[in-house]
Amino acid sequence: MKKLYLSLVFCAFLLYSKAQSLSVNTQPFGKIDEADLTLKNCDFETDANAMVLFDKADVYFDQNFNIINERHKRIKIFNDKGKKHADIRIQYNTYNRLEYITGLQAQTINLADGKVEIIKIDKKQVFTESVDKWRSALVFTFPNVKPGSVIEFKYKWTSNYFGNFPGWYFQEKIPCATAKSERKCLNFFTISQVYISHKSLLRTTGKLNRKV
Repeated sequence: MKKLYLSLVFCAFLLYSKAQSLSVNTQPFGKIDEADLTLKNCDFETDANAMVLFDKADVYFDQNFNIINERHKRIKIFNDKGKKHADIRIQYNTYNRLEYITGLQAQTINLADGKVEIIKIDKKQVFTESVDKWRSALVFTFPNVKPGSVIEFKYKWTSNYFGNFPGWYFQEKIPCATAKSERKCLNFFTISQVYISHKSLLRTTGKLNRKV
């Protein structure tokens, strides 16, 4: 019996924004430079209580045409006022299981007596909160957070609706050193980009063939 292969042409593009004054880039989960742990302030917004070291999102279609968004975010806490950013709330649409979140990992990273200390979040401290009949939120707070801590989390967001391609915001209420989003979409999609920024964005595009 002959195997049938469906060849899909994807449009792959990368949106990337990086603060000019910092060399911070994305890193694998759990791997961190000591310089991030000893960082005292954000050099392009020195009065910030916290900052995003990097925010990374890889968006693609799986073999069942679900949309996948693999998100990895790392935040630096500078002082006690910045500790509120250790309270995380991830909202998603749960009506008819349109969206769901899996694979959550979260941890606090401290420098104690010159040694890197990693405190993983207790899964029992991760809660699902009902927002309304359409939406829910994944809610958790990082443990052992203090001035100087670095917190990071990653998860996989899945949508079974073909047209529910997620948006991407490069900036938020606290400064962001690096924001990076790589998106692989079917070639008949039209992508709209709207941004307001005094810094330029690096955009790369390409095509790849994938057999399913």
